[in-house]
Amino acid sequence: MWLKTATLAVTADVLTPPLGVTTMWKVNDPDGVDNFLYRVETVDNDSLPHAISIYLSQGTAAVTRFDAALSGGSGVASVTTITWATGVVGGSNPGTLEDAGGGIFRLKLVLTNNASGNTSLTVALRPADITAANTGYVYASGAQWEQASAVSDYIYTGGEVASRLAYTPLDPLIKMRSYRDGVTPGPWREASLGSIGQYGKEVRWNRCGQFKAPGALFEFEVSDPVVIRINDVRVNVP
Repeated sequence: MWLKTATLAVTADVLTPPLGVTTMWKVNDPDGVDNFLYRVETVDNDSLPHAISIYLSQGTAAVTRFDAALSGGSGVASVTTITWATGVVGGSNPGTLEDAGGGIFRLKLVLTNNASGNTSLTVALRPADITAANTGYVYASGAQWEQASAVSDYIYTGGEVASRLAYTPLDPLIKMRSYRDGVTPGPWREASLGSIGQYGKEVRWNRCGQFKAPGALFEFEVSDPVVIRINDVRVNVP
């Protein structure tokens, strides 16, 4: 669960990001107090990396700060500040900022635990930095936590901006449909890409029908973020 300090104002579904299925929250520090949105998760006392990311978009705040820390033993921390006017990223052990398009950026960072007793992960978003006099808001969405060495593509988690362990597709599916006139789609045809450990899986669709000039148009959808390769299309020309 995400928590907030007393006077922080959070408004859901304000700005649409390029994620396809979620909307962004407006996170506002209205009074110049050190206000922040935060979440605490339990982690194992191990030596594994934790990849953390969040989508951000400029509001009225001049500087936004994002903190992430493993604590309980010999702590590991990251502080990232973003100066919106210049796009400069600063802080201590900061993350990197990736342009996601449409004025939206994805902040990415990795914290590696050290088996010293750290069993708590805390992340905090300060829309207007930590300076008490600063006010303003920022847009945020798609926070993601993975036990992984690098941040992966965003994976929708059913409407909640939530921390979670790395996602592993169990049986990814691929769908295909064709547009025989280049405009009107046909029905979807679905097939499995193979379960975990099943390599060399081949999907083939036969009897795709006849197509009008200038040619065939095919559309594909994959249920999970896995790599696919399209080898060839064979056509019988009368």
